[in-house]
Amino acid sequence: MKGNIFNIQKFCTHDGEGIRTTVFLKGCPMACKWCHNPESISPLPVMAFYKSKCQACGRCKTVCEYGAIKDDFQFDREKCVQCGKCIDKCLVSAREKFGYEASVDEILEQVMKDKIFYDNSHGGVTFSGGEPTFQIDFLLALVKKSKELGLNVDIETNSFTSYENMKSIAPYIDCFLMDVKIVDDEKHKYWTGVSNKIILDNIRKLSDELGKDILIRVPLIPGINNSEKDLTLLADFVNSLKNKHKVELLNYHEIGISKYDACGMDYELRDTKPVESIKDAIEFLRNKGVEMENE
Repeated sequence: MKGNIFNIQKFCTHDGEGIRTTVFLKGCPMACKWCHNPESISPLPVMAFYKSKCQACGRCKTVCEYGAIKDDFQFDREKCVQCGKCIDKCLVSAREKFGYEASVDEILEQVMKDKIFYDNSHGGVTFSGGEPTFQIDFLLALVKKSKELGLNVDIETNSFTSYENMKSIAPYIDCFLMDVKIVDDEKHKYWTGVSNKIILDNIRKLSDELGKDILIRVPLIPGINNSEKDLTLLADFVNSLKNKHKVELLNYHEIGISKYDACGMDYELRDTKPVESIKDAIEFLRNKGVEMENE
């Protein structure tokens, strides 16, 4: 079985406990306006052009058989067939292709190369995205085989999928890193394109019915989900779960903007800046009785 991935990142320390390898799967059913991995949204490969790196040497145009390189060296995305010849010809890494097929064995062969580091740090493998449940059959095969290999397995997920899908992978997951963007459903629909009802319901069932280990992660986006009302709704939801789960706040960053430009995608939040400190939000939630992962 093969799936579509766009990166295997080693020595990660923020995607679960210990030293980990994070496998990023392509495809996501949501369209968060602040997504910092826009190249992951489409399940198909995405071609990127970094104009700031380009030396205008023209080598890419000489090998493109489809006339998909414009005079300013940007991609003509209607003509591009994603063959990658222009990438191979570029001497300054101004072009990149996000997305490729890989089998379960090919991926886990890479993961297992660092097993000694996992064993010594209580680490393991984390499957992220995109949204890993978007390729549920492939993900299920990955987590099953990972457990057979004796790996600690985490998943970073927005859980916008059926509970049947979440339940199918649950026996093989040590910790669910659950992304909760916004608790207010109408705001969630506007900023992500979908309702959050299935998301919150999945978290509740994984917690209350299956008793799974869950870390709730919230990207703090200024002017979108950092008001006292938003934080109160978050605290109320977390406190309503039968089992106690920590919350981790993640400060908004602008790293993804260059990717939007490179992939020919619009970014609506260009004027949004990270908050100077998330300590006030952390303390607010603590005062509401929420146990925080943040120090």
